[in-house]
Amino acid sequence: MIAIKDAYLGFGDQAILDGVSTAIDPRRRIGLVGSNGAGKSTLLKVLARKIALDHGTVDIAHGLQIGYLPQELLLTSHQSVFDETFAGCGTLAHLQAEAERLEYLLEHEYHDAVLEKYNHVQERLNQYTPAHIERMARTILLGLGFSESMMRKPVSSLSLGWGMRVVLARLMMSGSDFYLFDEPTNHLDLQTKDWFVGYLRSLKSGFLLVCHDRYVLDALCDSTIELERGKLTSYPGNYTAYRKQKEKDLELLYIHYEQQQREIAQKMATIQRFRASASKAQAAQAMLKEVNRIQRLTLPPKPKPIKIVLPHAERSARIVCSMKNLAYRFGSSQIFKQVSLIVERGQKIAVVAPNGTGKSTLLGCLDGRYSDYEGTVSFGERVQVASFVQDQNAVLNQYMTIMEYVDSVAPDGNRARIRGLLGSFLFEGDAVDKKIGVLSGGEKNRLCMAILLLQGANFLLLDEPTNHLDMQSKEVLLQALQAFDGTILFVSHDHDFVNRLATHVFELRPDGGALFHGNYDAYRAYKQQQAIVSGPSTLQDVVVGKTQSIDGDAEKKALKKEIVQLERRIAKLESSIQKIEHAFIDHGYGTSGYEKLLQALKSDQKELAVVMHDWEKKQQRLYELQ
Repeated sequence: MIAIKDAYLGFGDQAILDGVSTAIDPRRRIGLVGSNGAGKSTLLKVLARKIALDHGTVDIAHGLQIGYLPQELLLTSHQSVFDETFAGCGTLAHLQAEAERLEYLLEHEYHDAVLEKYNHVQERLNQYTPAHIERMARTILLGLGFSESMMRKPVSSLSLGWGMRVVLARLMMSGSDFYLFDEPTNHLDLQTKDWFVGYLRSLKSGFLLVCHDRYVLDALCDSTIELERGKLTSYPGNYTAYRKQKEKDLELLYIHYEQQQREIAQKMATIQRFRASASKAQAAQAMLKEVNRIQRLTLPPKPKPIKIVLPHAERSARIVCSMKNLAYRFGSSQIFKQVSLIVERGQKIAVVAPNGTGKSTLLGCLDGRYSDYEGTVSFGERVQVASFVQDQNAVLNQYMTIMEYVDSVAPDGNRARIRGLLGSFLFEGDAVDKKIGVLSGGEKNRLCMAILLLQGANFLLLDEPTNHLDMQSKEVLLQALQAFDGTILFVSHDHDFVNRLATHVFELRPDGGALFHGNYDAYRAYKQQQAIVSGPSTLQDVVVGKTQSIDGDAEKKALKKEIVQLERRIAKLESSIQKIEHAFIDHGYGTSGYEKLLQALKSDQKELAVVMHDWEKKQQRLYELQ
């Protein structure tokens, strides 16, 4: 167990942790959520013992190995990528140390239980041969997108993104019992992210995960902890289940708040009437004391959301953009070649490829940032292009104020319209006089999106539009883009965003590309099927369809019913486990109450594992029938 008791930590006037007490089961897979600035990264640092509490304690069970991945860490090692990753195998060192400890105990005081543990450790040591560790390191590096040649490069020669992948690989090699992940997918492309999710699913270790990708949280987490205004609140289930429960809790809180306010108002009115009467003055005083003893409910502050309403797009020609045999190289390095794609009006096409294949470069060839490409790019009649670039510092003038810059790029110069639009992106009042250079990443993102809307384009080129946005802002942006009646070609590493926005997926390859009809899940399903059943070597325009037999439909219906029943049981078990975990705080280690809770916890966890296994099998079968 990891026990946090009466924890307090403050920065300036803000309480990051305000008298928090909770227990974390290291076998659980937990999503840590909260608004930007709530202190999620700080909490992970506290648990990793990188930051000390002002007051309170964090107790970690003896022998529990905790692995920690910060958001960004610059590696300066001159070792090769492979050697650096190989050296991260902490399990081997841990097993060797444990074997030495047990050998010492056996020499001085023999016990059958100690001998049994020693034999078990020796069995595991026999598995951790250099060949086994080498295979494990190579598997992890290949999964994270490293080629054999990149594995031989010195770590110090890598970019920050690839360096963070080495940090992640080392952590995965550590064999920790519990992991603290702070945005582990930040530098991963969609395909690598899919691999990482699958890899974490295969681990027996638990983790506490901070991530702004809803798909990752939903796919990996069996419970959720919210950090809000210095308090931790636990919820059973993944992010989607947390959001549903949170909305219900807020609705109930507002109802109780209004009831309490009415009750207080009624009692205060009675008190005022009684005060006017000398014979009832004493009763009024007693009632006032009663009202003052009422514990007031408080409502959480409502964050002001951004408002995005894309203007109606002028109807363009049916063929919006045509690329033929497009090729680009940086110096002697060929980025891509023979790329041909026809973009039609109304399509929302996601460009997917591993990092380094040239997704951003492709968009740059279309918006004019790169003109030295080979091949042809042509646009249809009445097509107006607007671009959102990933490197916002390259396009924004850091020395101008927000208002000065928007004035310089606004096509119509309508001050009232500009101020209204900036206000909807939370740039209100004196905020428009801020220098662009002092803005945060999220603020720069919102400014670039506001500028995009001012251009009134009908063909949007979007390169990572969700970078630096919180969950709520992502949802607002997604809904606006879904409702947009123009055409979109976009790049994003956010699985949920891509899946819900894309009507087509364009797979960019070093030697060409292929267009797939359907969203990202449909594209993945087709690729998985293609990996099993050998398909055509060249794909140009593949329609991902669904064919169902009558028997298949009946099986699907039965599976869905069974899955619902299993999910209800899972929810009950998770709720029970959550209550037991909180109860540990009130019982000392080794007491009878502690042992009873431990037995109940093991029983529920064992049943949950069985039910989850059954649920996963049925979900997999349902997925195969789609």
